Formats: sequence, C-alpha cells, structure tokens
Amino acid sequence: MPSLLLGSRQFEAIWQRGHWIGLHGYHHRSFTLLSPQELQQSLLQTQTAIANACQLDLTEVQQRIRDVRPPNGFFTPQILHWLEQWQYRPVMWSVVPEDWVRPGVAVATERVLHQTQAGSIIVLHDGYCGGEDVAQIAAEIIPRLLDEGYQFVTVDELWQGHCTAPTVGPTVGPTAAPTETTTHSTTHSAASTHSSKSDWS
Repeated sequence: MPSLLLGSRQFEAIWQRGHWIGLHGYHHRSFTLLSPQELQQSLLQTQTAIANACQLDLTEVQQRIRDVRPPNGFFTPQILHWLEQWQYRPVMWSVVPEDWVRPGVAVATERVLHQTQAGSIIVLHDGYCGGEDVAQIAAEIIPRLLDEGYQFVTVDELWQGHCTAPTVGPTVGPTAAPTETTTHSTTHSAASTHSSKSDWS
C-alpha cells in the first residue's frame, strides 16, 4: 500500500496505473485500541483522503476500496465482526522479511524467497517505517519469483480465486496499504503467482 504521505500527485499516479489500493487506518493506531465508532471513522477518513488525492467520487471509493490490513497485524474476533458488518474485507500477510528493522537487502530478499509459496502475500514497508530498502528488495525478489514461475496478482484477484498459476499477492504500504497502501500505511508487496499490482492505503 502506498502511503498517502507520498503526496497526492504520486498517489493519484499509483491509482491511475491500476494498482489495488487498500486501507490501513488513518493514523496507524492499533485497531484494538479503537472504539467501533473510532475505527469506522478512521477507515472513512482514509477513503476520503484517497478520494481527494485521486480526484474521485467518495461514493466510488467507498464501494471499491474495502480491503483492510490492520496496523501491526492486530485483529480480534470483535474487530473481524465489525469489519464484516460494515462490508470490509480483512487482509493479512503471510511472508514477513522484517524489512522495517533494515536487515539488509540480501537478508530480506532471502527471507522472502524462502517463505514464499503459492498464494503468499508479501509485506514490505516503505517510507519512514523502515522501508528505505524497499525498492531494492522489490527489484531483487520480483524477477527471481517470476523466474520460479510465480505470477503477481492483486489482493482482489486472490479473493476472486482467478489464479491459474502459483500466485503471490501484492501489498504495499505506509502509506496509504501496497506494496500495501494507506493514509498512514505501509508498503506491502504481495507475491502471488499471478500477475499484478497492489497498493494499500
């Protein structure tokens, strides 16, 4: 998920290129610390920021951008119930190279390659959340995973189950979830063996 902190022009360019955008919360506060009203407001604020950045109608954004990755990965059964009630889709990652602690490009790359399997969602971070190496890591892992027969697909394509080859789901975020994208989200690169782009807000 690219972060809205990137600036509205960059974020709009990400949208125009067809990347899948997700929600990550407006202030990157743990969902477990929020009341249902605060959580719902946080998601709406993020959708509003995306609509403004991409010059889209808010109603369209509210209908199309409904995938949610929680800050730090913290969900509870109650939070999952609320998200289902509000018609959001929770999304989690399965490949975690811990790039935010900056282990180095080579180490992060090997962690991704070792952990990835069909249907994996890879989480990478951009911006000030420790993702200074995200571009280099992505440049290493993408061709190597493609060489192994994987395709990159959007989170939505994973949900729809339209993958015919091993797939990796993309995720980018601070950002607004992609890698996962959010207003304050982190970049997540999801690897699925399908092809595609994904961004989170």
